[in-house]
Amino acid sequence: MMGTTDGDAYMDELLRIEHLCKEYNGNTVLDDVCMIISEGERIGIAGPSGEGKTTLALCIAGILRPDSGRIFLRGRDIATLKRKEMLGIQLIPQNPGSSLEEKMNVRSIMLEGIRNRKEHDRILADILKKTGLSAEITGRKPSQLSGGEKARIAIARALSVSPSLLIADEPTASLDASLRASVLNTFAGLDAAMIIISHDEDVLSAICGRIYRLKDGKLICSEEAKPNPCQGRAASPDVSSV
Repeated sequence: MMGTTDGDAYMDELLRIEHLCKEYNGNTVLDDVCMIISEGERIGIAGPSGEGKTTLALCIAGILRPDSGRIFLRGRDIATLKRKEMLGIQLIPQNPGSSLEEKMNVRSIMLEGIRNRKEHDRILADILKKTGLSAEITGRKPSQLSGGEKARIAIARALSVSPSLLIADEPTASLDASLRASVLNTFAGLDAAMIIISHDEDVLSAICGRIYRLKDGKLICSEEAKPNPCQGRAASPDVSSV
């Protein structure tokens, strides 16, 4: 893969990962990982636990620094971006409930990243609509929420800053079938590009246009999933059978 300089990305290229490497205690976790994601594209990353999927997500989100290699967001090296600029990449962690501050109500959690208070009502109404949550829920605390509600609130908080890229790490792992379908339908209706990390390939096939696999730190293959229902902004599909 050719090197990239700031401003040199393809017109529709959102994210470029070049030769990413990461080690822990002498063990290689990511080994020369390369990938390109276009605007609005849904990418799946599959593989069993311990193969580096979460490490890759943390590197893309700028939370973890790789040992070598670079990541570009719209042609700009993320290592040079300011915190505000990095809001364009939002990570939903494996256990979304653990990231919700118990002392805050849902409204405050959802709008945590929005400094302009005049925009709060408009943004809140928009993200409630996108995630299928009711206005009534905004007064609750995290301890008063179900697992599915916590997952959708974590999505809502990420969406509040209008990210270009949403990374969801095992977003349905702890949910039952009905809650899993609810979360997947929420994803299916979103405009942002997405990276969905899961060991469940049925989940990835329901949402993603391409699926990668991580094994021994390498992206060993890429395949086309079924036609991506999120492309072209058609009516959101029902993925309740997944």
